[in-house]
Amino acid sequence: MKHLYNKIKPVGRRVIVLVDIDGKKSHNLDLGNGKSVSLEIATEYSWDGRVTGLTQGILLTDYKNLKAGMYVLAHHSSMGDECELVHEGIPHGHKLFSRILFTLAQTKKN
Repeated sequence: MKHLYNKIKPVGRRVIVLVDIDGKKSHNLDLGNGKSVSLEIATEYSWDGRVTGLTQGILLTDYKNLKAGMYVLAHHSSMGDECELVHEGIPHGHKLFSRILFTLAQTKKN
């Protein structure tokens, strides 16, 4: 994804966020010593947008003290069709959004 960092320029106070569409359904945790665990999360049984909606992604533009590549959380209503961008360099299974950033950066995505 590094080839996308700071390539698309946002307008105003907006940032560009790349979202893995299926990222909420499973997570792999490295336990160390060569061991890992995969968590599968059933999101299809909830009507709550916080559970079913897209809420996490990778920041593709620097913003204040946050650098491209940081993993960010976003409000579930902020990643709708009206904020989606089309760009030819987006990997399969991902969506690109332009949004106003209000949330905290968590960790650097590997």
